[in-house]
Amino acid sequence: MLSAHAFPSASDGYFMIESIHDPIEVITMFGNGQIRPIRFRWKNKIVKIAKVTGDWVRHEGQNRIHYFALLAANADYYEICYNTKEMTWQLTRVWMEG
Repeated sequence: MLSAHAFPSASDGYFMIESIHDPIEVITMFGNGQIRPIRFRWKNKIVKIAKVTGDWVRHEGQNRIHYFALLAANADYYEICYNTKEMTWQLTRVWMEG
């Protein structure tokens, strides 16, 4: 896993919506010891992922939370996470072009 968190800044013309923490459904590829999100559903909208721009892991005791920085096909950026203990996905942050 990479340690880089690649997100746009205000100077890039994006603004961030903070602390969303909405549950999401994610279509994911698991292989070669890696997790790769392909697309996800948020508020009945399908978001296609164009590129994973970064990923990292945070430990909470023995639980591992996998985070992903994503560029969507619509040019918005998202941060999502996968909780290995609960086997759930969550949308944590969004950057939208402004």
